[in-house]
Amino acid sequence: MISFDLKLVKKHFPNLNAYSKNFNEIKKKISVIKKKPPIDKENTFLFDEFGKIFFPFINMGKIKSTDLFSANEFIIFFLYFCYKKYHSKKIKVADIGANIGLHSIIMEKIGFHVSSYEPDPKIFLQLKKNVKLNKLKNIKLYNSAIFNKKGIFNFTRVHNNLTGSHITTEKESYGPKSIFKVRTTAAQDIVSKFSLIKLDIESAEAAVICSLRKKDFLKTDMIVEVGNEYNAKKIFIFLKKKKIKSYSQKNNFKLVRNFNNMPLSHHEGLLFISQSTFFKTFKILPM
Repeated sequence: MISFDLKLVKKHFPNLNAYSKNFNEIKKKISVIKKKPPIDKENTFLFDEFGKIFFPFINMGKIKSTDLFSANEFIIFFLYFCYKKYHSKKIKVADIGANIGLHSIIMEKIGFHVSSYEPDPKIFLQLKKNVKLNKLKNIKLYNSAIFNKKGIFNFTRVHNNLTGSHITTEKESYGPKSIFKVRTTAAQDIVSKFSLIKLDIESAEAAVICSLRKKDFLKTDMIVEVGNEYNAKKIFIFLKKKKIKSYSQKNNFKLVRNFNNMPLSHHEGLLFISQSTFFKTFKILPM
């Protein structure tokens, strides 16, 4: 069993710019834990904050399932944990771009009611297996993509990086791949159902966010991976025009006031879109 905790994230929050000494300290600790015993021999992981999860090793091309245990993901796990403390009651959340389910599993373990959306049928099958393995009760699975409109679209499966598969029009990808049709659900049709959405859809984030109305953000917060600079510009301009508040890891979770505060890729961390008092009243609660 591999044991993890979020204590370093708690210690350094909110000063977690991905280029900082604090962030590198978290990366180093995770790297050390993953080396002994070899993490690809383990299927069981224990987090001090939310207990045991079962997550079998999966080869996903150049990416392995164990690569999903990374510093940026741990920061998101920490935000889930604090968000649950902030709300106290059980709330509905969505994992959009669920892949094989690590975030969905952790959200449910923390105490959320989770809806998970994954368009690739091959990956969706593994997502179902992982959810069943963890005996999760408060989770619903949807083999569907969330996009800016409902329809049937081409989807590209990237064989050497199954975490990077995408709606074909939204991203360039390289190496061996296959293209097939997927059904999409319009983001506007589901957003009001959730208090929190994790959005990681491989450069389609801007298309989804810009399809929403300002009122869609008033009761729904979003943790967003911004796929690239083009996406970042579109999202920034849209949020600024609509006067929608956001906070970025690149800016040490301060309010985004100019484009320099925006993360330009997943390497620079997450964007948190929220009109709530979560960050204003944010207190690190005992773990």
